[in-house]
Amino acid sequence: MAYRHINKKSMLLYAGVILIAYLVMSFLPVGWATYFIALPAYTICGMTAMARANNLEDDGLMNDARRLGFAIAAGLMLMFVFEPLWGSFPKWPRMFLVWAISLVWLTSPAMPPWWEWATGAWDHYSLRDKLVRLIKSLRGSKKEGAP
Repeated sequence: MAYRHINKKSMLLYAGVILIAYLVMSFLPVGWATYFIALPAYTICGMTAMARANNLEDDGLMNDARRLGFAIAAGLMLMFVFEPLWGSFPKWPRMFLVWAISLVWLTSPAMPPWWEWATGAWDHYSLRDKLVRLIKSLRGSKKEGAP
């Protein structure tokens, strides 16, 4: 059995707690409260998607597809951040989903690359160099010696 370390009772308990929380919150109207609850998760997902796209080194078809997926995810998170400007607010299911994704990304065994940005491992690069590197990685053109 590959997943012996998973406690089935705790997974059932977590699922029950989330279901009860969703049922209680589903009666509350969406608005600024749901937006501010989801905003940190949008930021985590968007930063992680950009950082992971920046971290890809090969120019193969699979990495180009991954880069496109990360760019779409980062774009959606940016769109969700500015969503209230159009009078729309996140509903509870999306808020739970985006928090679930952000918690999975934050607790992955290989820490997200943006931890390096947050801890200052990239301090020797200027902001311009960081942005140029990100844009080049999204285009898939990484040259030797490029910042």
